[in-house]
Order: sequence, then C-alpha cells, then structure tokens
Amino acid sequence: MILILQAPIIALLLLLIFDHITQAVPFLIAISAIWFGANNSAREIVGELPIYMRERMFNIKIIPYIFSKLSVLTIFAIIQAILFILIISTRYDNPPWNNITESIIWMVVISVAATLMGLLLSSTSNSSEKVMSIVPISLIPQIMLAGIITRITNEFVEILSYLTLSRWGTEGFSIIQERVYTDIVSLRTDNDKTTNAINQLKLNFNDLYEDLFGDLAGTLELDIYAITALSVVFFFVVYKALKNKDAIYS
Repeated sequence: MILILQAPIIALLLLLIFDHITQAVPFLIAISAIWFGANNSAREIVGELPIYMRERMFNIKIIPYIFSKLSVLTIFAIIQAILFILIISTRYDNPPWNNITESIIWMVVISVAATLMGLLLSSTSNSSEKVMSIVPISLIPQIMLAGIITRITNEFVEILSYLTLSRWGTEGFSIIQERVYTDIVSLRTDNDKTTNAINQLKLNFNDLYEDLFGDLAGTLELDIYAITALSVVFFFVVYKALKNKDAIYS
C-alpha cells in the first residue's frame, strides 16, 4: 500500500506546484517513474540473499528468478502509472495532458527499466542498508543529465546523458505531450503561447545528438530503442552479479 500511495502523493504535489504544463512536468514524471521502479526493487534480492543462495544450491535458475521479481514489480508499476497519469490528466486543460493511454504505457516502460536498475543495485550490494543508501545517489545523475535543469553543452557530458533513463524518458513524454509552455512570464498575458515540446528539448543538447542518430533523433522510436538497450544491459549485469555469487558460496 505504501508503494502504491507514492504515485498519487507525488502526482498531487506536482499539480500543486505547476499550474500549467511546462517542460519540467514531463521531466518530473520521468524522474518519478525512475524513482518508483528503483525504490520498489532495490531491496528485493539483497533482502532475501540467504534464501536465494539456499534455493540456488538445489534447483532455482537465475533467469526465472529475475523474471519472477520483474513480473510482480511490473504489476506495481502499472498500478502506479495508471494512478499517476490519471491524476495528472484531470488537472491540466490549456494545453491538456495528451494521449493518456500512451503516457501510461510509457511510464510503465520507464518504471520497468528502472526496476531492472534497482535489481542491479540490489544484486551488487551485500546489505539492505547499503543499497538504500545507493538508490538516492543513483537518482542524482538522472536528474542532472536529463538536460532540463541546465543546458548540456559539453559533448562528453551529453554522451553520459545517453546512458540515463531520464534523458530518454523525458524526451518520450515530451513527444507524447507535444505542446508545453516555454515562458512562465507570458502566462499572465498570453495563455496560448505554447511550443513543440521536443524542439524545446533539443535546445538543451549539442548538435552531436542529431549527428549520431540522424532521422531517428527526436522520435519516440529512438527513445524506445534507448530504454530497451539500457534494460538489456541492466538485465545482463543482474544475471552476472547473481552468477558470480555461486563462486562465493560454493
């Protein structure tokens, strides 16, 4: 119940802070999805490590074990995403929050990827206290490298941003939403001043972005590829971390 209540609480706080949809709103939804996934899964493996090792000596397989965690946590991610997006969609009207179904699906995709990131942290830690100290630290790069807080002009930093879920998650929500406010001051005089969200997001990155990805740059297709690739990497590292524990306890 506590895990599920995170979604409506954060969604309501977001509505209290932002009267209109600015670029910060898709960013904070993406960050929330990452937090939900990582926080939900961070204790899952390390918290039952003795049980896992005992069962591993008999017949438990690593891949089914990972999927058993992922399947249950995905249910939580779906519930959280539905609650979060439905609450968001009831508040904004100019511009409205668009494509509710797509937004829910995209939030689930990000949360599941973040769940794998949380399982990675859990599988590489040796205590619940340690992993819960690492989770907030792992979230800081997601916030700093998404290109929303400040414009990224260094190519090395921009490449690092491609390794974060927040960068692709924010872009995905911006594409789905399509239109956001870009000038807070103008709200007092011109409530119709909106702009294409993804074009505004591109301004926060170097030309390297379009040079690397070409026609795919700024498309939801690229965001899906990027999130999928990161998820596969997370899954592989979780598998290797669990496999390495066989040698420790053998």
